[in-house]
Amino acid sequence: MSRFLLFLAFIAFMLTEVQSPRFGDEERRLFAPLVPLILGGAVFMLSPRLMRMPYAVAASPPVVWLLAYLGWVAATTVWSTNVAESAFALAILVLALLVGIGLSILPTDLTMRAFVASVVVVSLMGWLALGAGQNAMLSDNPFIWRFRSILTHEQRLALVTGLAATFVMMWLTDREHGLSRRVLILCSVLAVCLISLAATQARFFTAVSLLMILGVMIYRLRRDMGSTFLLLTLSGVAGACLMIIAATLLSRGDADGTLTNRIPIWLMTLDAIRDDPIVGHGLATFRFGAVDKWNWVPAHAHNMWLNAAFENGWPAALLLTVFFISTIRSGIAYTRAFGVLSPSLITSIYCLITGMMGITAGSNKLSPIYGLLILLVCQEAREMSLLRRIAPSRQPGAAQGYPASIVTTREAIRS
Repeated sequence: MSRFLLFLAFIAFMLTEVQSPRFGDEERRLFAPLVPLILGGAVFMLSPRLMRMPYAVAASPPVVWLLAYLGWVAATTVWSTNVAESAFALAILVLALLVGIGLSILPTDLTMRAFVASVVVVSLMGWLALGAGQNAMLSDNPFIWRFRSILTHEQRLALVTGLAATFVMMWLTDREHGLSRRVLILCSVLAVCLISLAATQARFFTAVSLLMILGVMIYRLRRDMGSTFLLLTLSGVAGACLMIIAATLLSRGDADGTLTNRIPIWLMTLDAIRDDPIVGHGLATFRFGAVDKWNWVPAHAHNMWLNAAFENGWPAALLLTVFFISTIRSGIAYTRAFGVLSPSLITSIYCLITGMMGITAGSNKLSPIYGLLILLVCQEAREMSLLRRIAPSRQPGAAQGYPASIVTTREAIRS
């Protein structure tokens, strides 16, 4: 049952970004009501488990700070410029958190596989549709060839494919992981993700993704410096060649405006924040607030902290920052305890870096990566609580860290 609900959860997460028929104004997408219906159904089926809500998960620092952020958002919804829109987005975030707590019994590896599988399906659907002549798989900009698959924007595809590629590299370089022996399958999945990522022409997100993959490779192979140096050299040469080829074949030409288009949005957002620096304009109201104030319709602030401050004031941006800091700290503790890279740590770092130029997770509405992070945070909190229960009490002066027999037997904890 839990695996089926995880499958439903990722369907709901992806539906937040999938192109769909629209009615009324831009934001009224036909698929939008399906998201709370799916998540609500999952919460209903998880209700017996939620009634026995594990204290260790609910009291973990990342969940506490996320609850504090959502509490502030709920309190400031009263002053929202569009109360219905803010309440709808807030309800979806709360449902996603309840699903994350309810599915905390699942291993993080399974959640990572579900995310990567959903990204591969989305990418392949887009390529198949494009091969069938469906130009809706490309950007709306007629001057640039940019692949977005079935998602609403090419940047949304770049974000999910980049993180999925990072997860695949984590498996490929983990010699003790069962998946690392399926090299052909993992390399095929990695190729699909990287090709789709390159086709989006989202250069900042592509660069961040490649740096994340490089960081994972260095961390995994740090004990074998000779192999690491050779691998990094070959990867650098191959990457440079691929970037030159991609830049030639997928040139954005004079229509490029990655940074120059964002600076005016940031300045206008800061100007709007000054009007309501404490309570903001309301969750998920950036598009509506932008229309009212600037007679222009940017989708969001193209910066996670500015977007949070616009929607729910600077306190929301501060709470969101503390949430990510606590997630990184918990991820570091998880990595040290189990001897494996924490997926929530990787996801949080990815969100913080890409959040400088877009909305990855946090603020605004639910997204696939936002939902993934909630699931990973809850699952890692449960695994850490079980590890503390199994590990013998530390004696004064004992060596730091958990015993090696426990570090290397994570599957025993999950069972």
